[in-house]
Amino acid sequence: DLRAVLSEGAAGADAGVPSTLDVSDVALSPDGKFLLAVVRNTKTLLRVPIPDGFDDPSLVAQISLPNVLTGAVSIGPDGHYALLYTTIDSQNERRVSIVDLTKSNTIQTINVHKMVDGVAFDPTGKTAYVLHVKSAGDPRATGISEDEVTARRYGYSLIDLASATARLQFTDSQPGPVAALPDGSAMFILFPSVAPWSVQRVQLLGFGIDSIGIGSQPTGIGFVPQSEPGLSP
Repeated sequence: DLRAVLSEGAAGADAGVPSTLDVSDVALSPDGKFLLAVVRNTKTLLRVPIPDGFDDPSLVAQISLPNVLTGAVSIGPDGHYALLYTTIDSQNERRVSIVDLTKSNTIQTINVHKMVDGVAFDPTGKTAYVLHVKSAGDPRATGISEDEVTARRYGYSLIDLASATARLQFTDSQPGPVAALPDGSAMFILFPSVAPWSVQRVQLLGFGIDSIGIGSQPTGIGFVPQSEPGLSP
């Protein structure tokens, strides 16, 4: 059992670590050379080299996490950055942490102003896309705070991982499938649930956004090699 192995490795690396660890998520690096494991009850991130870390506990790096609720980890496609977050909406956590896996596992935490529903990366690993949770209720209701208005709206965030800066984009309906150009220059976000249907084109350098209308309800989005983006009707 992978979680049992991680518990033994962490306990062996530090005698103060509990023998039973609450490992909430595990992510494998793109090159398969290490894995990251989130340990909730010790607020640590384990970096385990593969395969040596399973035989020699002293090789397991324990990274202290900031005081941010963390239960999930995703690693970018180039292995440079990882994103730490939680999708437990009852905790109202609106921060995420960026781990630079090339610089002694340094961590920066940023506020994305809404709870997280899911995370994806562009193909270059330089930008993260964060889908947000929409809280129940009408954002146009009177007598509610600005934070409540934000929580009740649909939206997503784009994070430039190198600078640890984010842009929150509100939307009129729930964002759907996402696709990005292989060179990381643009991302396309489909809005298939409510007419008028559309796709948003996001320029990943500068985060400029424009909307393209669609005549019929789409079900997905993808790319044809050496062609323009195409939508599946």
